[in-house]
Order: sequence, then structure tokens, then C-alpha cells
Amino acid sequence: MAKVKHIKNINWDGLKLHNEVNIVADIIVLDIKNGVRQGQDINGSAFKPLKESTSKQKRRKGQPNAPLIATGQMHEVYIKPRATRGKEIANVQVPRGRDGVNRIVVGHIHNTGDGVPKREWFGISKRALKKIDTSLKFRLKEKLRQKGGAGIR
Repeated sequence: MAKVKHIKNINWDGLKLHNEVNIVADIIVLDIKNGVRQGQDINGSAFKPLKESTSKQKRRKGQPNAPLIATGQMHEVYIKPRATRGKEIANVQVPRGRDGVNRIVVGHIHNTGDGVPKREWFGISKRALKKIDTSLKFRLKEKLRQKGGAGIR
């Protein structure tokens, strides 16, 4: 975090942090995608292995024998809407499946372990938090300095 001795006369509303919000969202999306591809949950642990019956079923369908990548849709998270100057909010979302099945529901089931082995794939990992912290420190310090923040180092 930025070390602040004294901040005066800063128009916090005028900081326009939409670019920084989008940077954070991009880091989270990339981390989720990489985690699913690598078979790791948001805590850095490997996904629980598939049961033998699930492996057989996936082999029959010609699908990869790894959790959460049968159709390739679980890692297709995206940001909608992206943050703008007028609305500094970005939502990371799971797409609707090609088969019409709502991936939000399926993703939640996997994340919580409701009837299937728990695989916490969707969320903000410690890896992502570290990248976010590193990426934003300099940008936020600069913005605060530009807005008249005295004593920011």
C-alpha cells in the first residue's frame, strides 16, 4: 500500500479510476482462465481428481480427462460491462453455455461442491491479489500526486 503522511484537498471523485478497475478485472479473468487450464483452484491447490465413472464418460464423449474443461466453457470468463469514466464498475462473468445451460449455475455448483467434488475455480486468488497490488501501487500513487496529495511516497 502507498504510505501516506498527509493528503489534503483531493477530489476523490475526480480520480477517474476506470482504467485501474479494468486492469484489476483483467488480472482476475486471466488468473481464473489459467487456474482452470492448469487444474488449480483459487487457493493454489490442485482440483480433486475425477471419479472413474466420470473419466469413462468423458472418454466415450472424446472429452479431455481433466476437471472443468469438458466443453471448454468454464474458463471462458469475461468482463461485462467494462468500467467507463461514468461507471467505474467491471463485472467478471461466466458465459451462458452453447447448449443453453446457464454456466453461472454450473460454476456455482462446482465452486461450492453441491453434489460434486468441490473445485473452487471462480474467485480472486492470492496470486491475483499480489498481481493487483503490484500493478496498482504505482498508478494510484501517481494519480494521487497529480491531484495534490502531499507526502505520498
